[in-house]
Amino acid sequence: MDIGSILLNIGFLFNLIALAFREILWIRILLTLGYFLRFVTQSYIEQNMNSSFWMIVFVIINLYQIIRIINERRRRYIEPKIFDIYESVFNSLTTFEFLTFWKMGIIKNVENGTTIIEKNKKLNSILLLINGKVNVKSD
Repeated sequence: MDIGSILLNIGFLFNLIALAFREILWIRILLTLGYFLRFVTQSYIEQNMNSSFWMIVFVIINLYQIIRIINERRRRYIEPKIFDIYESVFNSLTTFEFLTFWKMGIIKNVENGTTIIEKNKKLNSILLLINGKVNVKSD
């Protein structure tokens, strides 16, 4: 068996193994390795530029996605004043997801006695009461 066949089959094997994983990062890594080996086979050994073009496109797309996934999973600094909110309410989110969600919000101070939600009224936002007391009245 020549080196081209070996590289091609190892590339296909990486793609097959990727199907067994549920973790998207490992799937992308294995697919990238498989496509890269197939790129080497197609461009240098088979000299099939059409196939090698598509293999390198797949490698580039997957490398971009791998970098993006790693960047999103990286722990981010959360300010001490909101860290307890993250730990107690949003601990199932990554720090990236929490900070993205937190930056979409607006912090409001509400005076005592102010109605913030009314029965049968549609809400267009999510409210999180951080501190203070709340009274619930029902008609």
